Parts: sequence; structure tokens; C-alpha cells
Amino acid sequence: MQLFLPILLATSEHWYCVVINLVEKRIDVLDSMKLKSDEKTSATADVVSALFTILKRTRPIDYQQNNWIIHHPSVPQQINM
Repeated sequence: MQLFLPILLATSEHWYCVVINLVEKRIDVLDSMKLKSDEKTSATADVVSALFTILKRTRPIDYQQNNWIIHHPSVPQQINM
């Protein structure tokens, strides 16, 4: 089971997607611009933390974030930065 969470970075007006893979305990960050910013790091952490808080209440799975792998797979990149 996977949960897809679109995230908008307001300052750069850029969308990216975080995929929570509940089976493999992996968080995939899919970003067509490979932005590395404090805003992106913070937004990702906030969304994942909020989701895990909700899931802890409804699912009998270990949702300790430090037990999960964060992966940045290669995806096609935009050329219009």
C-alpha cells in the first residue's frame, strides 16, 4: 500500500510528491527539480509527521519515523528552472 502526498513549496511555487510505502517502510521523495532547501526539508518532515500521527491512531504498524528509509529515486528532470 502506498500513500501519495503532493506538497506545494509556496516560495518557489513548485510541487513535488512524497510517497509513503507502508509495506516496505520507505518514504520516496519524487521531485522533478531536485530542489534542496530548508523549506522542502521542513515541509516534507511536517507532512510525514502529521500523517504518521494519524496512522498511529488507526493502524497497528510501527510508525516510528527513524525506522523508515528516506529515498530520493531518480525521476525525469525539468529543464525550465
